[in-house]
Amino acid sequence: MTNSRKFIAAITAAVIVGLVALVVLTKFLVTPERVKGLLLPRVEKALNRQVGIEQVDISLFSGIVLKNIEVKELKDATNFLQAEAITLRYRFWPLFRMRVEIDEISVDKPKIRLERWTDGTFNFSDLIPTADKKTATAQGETDLSAEESTTGNIQLLISQLAVRQGTVQLIDHQVAADPLSYKLDDFSLQVSQFSLQQDFPAQLSATLNGAPLSINGVVNLAKSSAEVKIVMPGLDVMPFAPYFGEQLPGRLDRAEIDLDLQLSGNREVLASEGQVRLHNVDLQLDAMPQAPLKGAKIDIDYDIDLDLKSQRLVVDHGRLSLNEVPLYVAGEIQQGAKKSLDLNLRINELNIAKVLKAFPAGLVKDFVPLEPAGLITARIHLAGTPERPRELVQDAEMRLDGVQALVGTLRPSLTGLVSINGDALLTENLVLVVGDNRLQLECEASSFTKLPIVAVANVRSDHVIIDQLLPRESSSSAGALTSSKSTGAASPSTPPEPLDLPLILSGTATIKQAFYRGLPIDGLQTRYRFQNNQLQIEDLVGQVAGGSFKNNSLIDLGRPGFAYRTQLSTLGVQADPLLRVFVPKAAGSVYGLMNLDLDLKGQGTDFEVVRNQLSGQGSLLLREGRVTGTNLLKELSNFLGLPELSVMGFDQASGRFAINKGRFDLTSSLVSQDLRFAPRGDVGLDGTLNLALDLRLSPDLTEKLDGSGRFAQLLVDADGWGQVPLRVKGSVARPKFALDTAFIKGALKGKAEKKLQETLEEKLFRKEVPADQEDSREKEKKLLEGVIKGLFGQ
Repeated sequence: MTNSRKFIAAITAAVIVGLVALVVLTKFLVTPERVKGLLLPRVEKALNRQVGIEQVDISLFSGIVLKNIEVKELKDATNFLQAEAITLRYRFWPLFRMRVEIDEISVDKPKIRLERWTDGTFNFSDLIPTADKKTATAQGETDLSAEESTTGNIQLLISQLAVRQGTVQLIDHQVAADPLSYKLDDFSLQVSQFSLQQDFPAQLSATLNGAPLSINGVVNLAKSSAEVKIVMPGLDVMPFAPYFGEQLPGRLDRAEIDLDLQLSGNREVLASEGQVRLHNVDLQLDAMPQAPLKGAKIDIDYDIDLDLKSQRLVVDHGRLSLNEVPLYVAGEIQQGAKKSLDLNLRINELNIAKVLKAFPAGLVKDFVPLEPAGLITARIHLAGTPERPRELVQDAEMRLDGVQALVGTLRPSLTGLVSINGDALLTENLVLVVGDNRLQLECEASSFTKLPIVAVANVRSDHVIIDQLLPRESSSSAGALTSSKSTGAASPSTPPEPLDLPLILSGTATIKQAFYRGLPIDGLQTRYRFQNNQLQIEDLVGQVAGGSFKNNSLIDLGRPGFAYRTQLSTLGVQADPLLRVFVPKAAGSVYGLMNLDLDLKGQGTDFEVVRNQLSGQGSLLLREGRVTGTNLLKELSNFLGLPELSVMGFDQASGRFAINKGRFDLTSSLVSQDLRFAPRGDVGLDGTLNLALDLRLSPDLTEKLDGSGRFAQLLVDADGWGQVPLRVKGSVARPKFALDTAFIKGALKGKAEKKLQETLEEKLFRKEVPADQEDSREKEKKLLEGVIKGLFGQ
């Protein structure tokens, strides 16, 4: 045999002898009796509970297998824990030093029963070391080490702990009258370097109510601290509703949750960050019964710190979104007896149209017809107590970018900055755009959080097209109006409800140049004030059509249907440009310089109501004027056979009128070289006429009037001016002229009286009378006048 073969044989023999010796040592050191005798007392002492082991199997390579283990509850014989098998693996080399060091434990199919009582304690609370137990625990570890050093028996040094296919039953007596029960299935736990005193890593996985749960982190049982990551998608929230149902401001009918969280903390502080995703949320809020959430999606991203002792929550950052509409939050919330908050809320370029789609239909139904759009960026600082919500806003900023809405047929757009500081509101670069109009708004409120709100708002613009600020009549409304006119029936309308606005608003409006239907208005400016639901417009002035105007108005919005009064005056305004704008059908018919004084009052917005309620008075002076082409003049010219009257020029026309129940009571006069015109009577707002015209014609026109000459003979004064008394009925569009027979009869009668008296006087008193007899002659004339009147029945 060669040397090499001898060496290999010796090595082989040594290995065989070693294995045999190892088996012998294992059988000698690790016996079921020694395991039970050493392990059970120590476990029972550590847990302070009764522990039972049905069978112990020992294998050199498999380790120690404990079968059918039971750990009882502290106060009764109910099982706190039971497992089919627990495997304890020991280290190989310490066996040669006559020591058994168990460093790995695996538990198969355990069943754990966790229970919380009504006082908040758990059935495992006694197993968690507290500050009072630390000294005793440390002393126990010292005694244990001493014992081990002298006996040299089995050491329990756990480096790995594994739990597989477990079940955890959770029973809670504290939340509801009937105990709540939950179960963790497929429970698995992997712990490295387990210790009751030091940090150790742990990994847990399970299925909670069908949702997979994963927890990974580091735990310290002595400090009651942990740092873990929790992931759980698709958990049905409703079985856990008893834990949070009372805190909800409404009723939750359905919700699922996804969790991805980082948690760290101990008995005093808790820190957490991560994401919470709620989907398929059906929530009925108490404050909004008309706007339930259906199938909503709520996302929460956060980073918070909670001081459990002081109940102070610090939100480092948070993002809350409803159907992907986000709100950002940061600040502090103080719970407990003295509740307070100090939060900063922020939204970034919020798309209003997107909000409308994201929020419940019942909540935004009033805004949908407005078709709002644009972007809003806002920051709000809230501080104070929740019991005084109106005082929570400390300062805020809201930037508007093209915020617009449909108002009737208009779509105004607002851009600028609105800021709040304490009790004051201020705007900066706020611009209102309507069509081609740009209005600069300067607003300031000095009492923003108190009622009534006191505010000042000034409006400035260089160029305004008023037509684009007024609602356009839609085709449907025009068709309805035409239909109502054709049938002769007015469409019923509901008068506006009175307003009760807790607002005191004042300010000015200054517009360099405005246009209304092409008519330029220069230097338009006014002051206004809104208080006690009354809008007062003071000194609305401007220059128009070569003249100027001034208006003062009062509109009472606190009365049903609204009530108003206006006082308007014009000076030297050209009549034709105004008529072209306000009465297009009369364009080109009246010319001259107009002075108007008007005082009107009324109520309502419907035409029928306005016509019945309108009253007032006024006066008109028209100088250097001309009237032409009107139906009134055409019919007058045809009636009298005087083509010259189709165009009526005059030096001055004046009149006074009173308005009552939709009719003008008119007294006026027109004087020119060839005419003296004095209409009297009433004109309706609907255009109906009932006038008496005392028309006087110059001698030239009198000669032309009626070839038969009957008017000229009967109604001509001493200066040769002919008098033609007329009545006008019908309407402005279709006037109907007729002679005023009553006036003519009276005039002829008076003329006959005068002619008879003159004849008799000439016959009776043609001789001259001495001066001393003149009084006697006068008495005779009066006596004759009385006789003549008696003959004519007067």
